[in-house]
Amino acid sequence: MQTPWAVILTKFNDNNNEPFPRLRYEEIFTPAGAGKWNMVDYFRDMSHGKLDLSGSQVFGWYTLDKATADYTGSGLHQAGRQDLLQWAKDKATAEGVNLGDFHNVVVVLNSGRDLFGGLNGVVCGDDGANSALSGLSPSLLGQEMGHGYGLNHSRREGSTVDYTDPFDVMSTDAGRSAPHPVYTDLDLFGQPVYEIGPGLNAANMGSKGWLDMTRVWTDPRTARISTTVQLRPLHSRHLPGYLAARFGEYFIEFRMNTGWDALVPPCVLVHRFEGGSSYLVPDEDGNEVFRAGSAISTPENLSVLGSGFSIRVNAIDTANEVATVSLARAPAQIPRIFPQEGPYQTPWIKWLEAASLGEAVVILDGKAVSISPNSPAYGILENVAMIGNSHPLMSERLQTSIREEAMANIARLSQTEVSMPLFRNPATSLHRKRGGGFENGSS
Repeated sequence: MQTPWAVILTKFNDNNNEPFPRLRYEEIFTPAGAGKWNMVDYFRDMSHGKLDLSGSQVFGWYTLDKATADYTGSGLHQAGRQDLLQWAKDKATAEGVNLGDFHNVVVVLNSGRDLFGGLNGVVCGDDGANSALSGLSPSLLGQEMGHGYGLNHSRREGSTVDYTDPFDVMSTDAGRSAPHPVYTDLDLFGQPVYEIGPGLNAANMGSKGWLDMTRVWTDPRTARISTTVQLRPLHSRHLPGYLAARFGEYFIEFRMNTGWDALVPPCVLVHRFEGGSSYLVPDEDGNEVFRAGSAISTPENLSVLGSGFSIRVNAIDTANEVATVSLARAPAQIPRIFPQEGPYQTPWIKWLEAASLGEAVVILDGKAVSISPNSPAYGILENVAMIGNSHPLMSERLQTSIREEAMANIARLSQTEVSMPLFRNPATSLHRKRGGGFENGSS
């Protein structure tokens, strides 16, 4: 997919500085810098080769009819930011640039006045003095241009706070960026001005259709599965094998401390995508990265009937750049703990007839007790199950909402007047024939 960007070099009318030779900007944004860790390289790798930015062009310098003080944009003043984008677009259009030929625009200022991105365009800049992190750094541009493709900031599971996935470019503020291999400028504190990475996670890639699905292990969605998958590093298309796995709602990826991910430790990461954002899912011990032995699985209170899933990392082989992951899912199983006494020795009969009548069966002290669907106790049990089945990987807000609703229902049902007995012994009631008498026993 060709998505060229128009790069507009822009000055305010009270600052005539041109910080770098034009070639620097062309090397960062166009094929003139191919192989030099630029934005053409980055989005090609982050889209498994699906995005082609090779048609990007640099225009300017253009001087706005505005002074630096006229700019009022900031994170709290989005209108001012949109004004700046429009000023630059209008100026470029007046100079004969057809912006309709481009996917989006990057406005490059001759100062570090602001840095932001969105569907309407990107603004960045650098005064050339190496006094702070450069808005021309590919790590920062990866995030801002990512916004230009419609990506949102990434998050950690259980929170709606942005910038909380340090292994994803859409959380660059918390990210693991590495020094640029080509542009090695240092700031006044000896820190690199230009940085690269980290890469884009598989959930964000999948949300834009950028995953090469021929290189993704895909869940067959069968009721029962137990398999082992070997993963290559997510962005290493030159290596054979799977680059990611899609299991249920989860995106599973292997990351190595190479390339754009130079500061990412060898690990497996698990994400899911919801409401326009990716969420980093920790392992069952709360660790944000999965190492050998790390896992998540359905907690015991969610698998009373034997159903559930598990994701487990078996091994990470850094020498051969392979991670081995076990994936499993099991369907619900019928409990086998019914009382083995009296004339009804077969637990399956009790269970199946209860199910056919729409009744609930509860195991109390090893004895099976059935509850009629017409009784308030049945409704109470439904709400108890709702509380017990609130998935720990749900957001905290959703879990709280489920618990509050269920507790309110339980309180209401507990006050309901009933005239029928709530509990019956399945050894007699469950097996009464609908026409009278009993099956498999004395009448």
